[in-house]
Amino acid sequence: MSVITYEDEKFLRIAKSLKFRSRDIAHLWLYPKNWDQQNGMDKTIEKFAQDLRNANVDASNERYTEKKEASELDFTKDAMTLTIYELIKSLKGVAYNCVESNAYDETITQLRNIVYFLMGVLVEMIPEYKAAETW
Repeated sequence: MSVITYEDEKFLRIAKSLKFRSRDIAHLWLYPKNWDQQNGMDKTIEKFAQDLRNANVDASNERYTEKKEASELDFTKDAMTLTIYELIKSLKGVAYNCVESNAYDETITQLRNIVYFLMGVLVEMIPEYKAAETW
């Protein structure tokens, strides 16, 4: 399996897009302190994005026996927001390119939880789902 090392811009766009949905995903972090305040989830999401970046570089280093350093993401830079479809696809791409890193199991689990939640949001918008009976 090959590993792609993504550019910082990918992680900045992911972070901005998650911040846009922060109130909807706060439960995935068990409602951290100040989650319901304006920008209250920013630090949690920024740490998550940085951990994803670190996991991506670590997976590449493990795969290719390199010693690259993960850059610190500059969250003051403006980044474009991703659509929910782009966000899911980006997160799945990052997940695929972090699987070789064992040092970030908690981050990878959180990543999968976010993807699962976002996919659920899309499913709930489908008319057939809305019309379906549960029992």
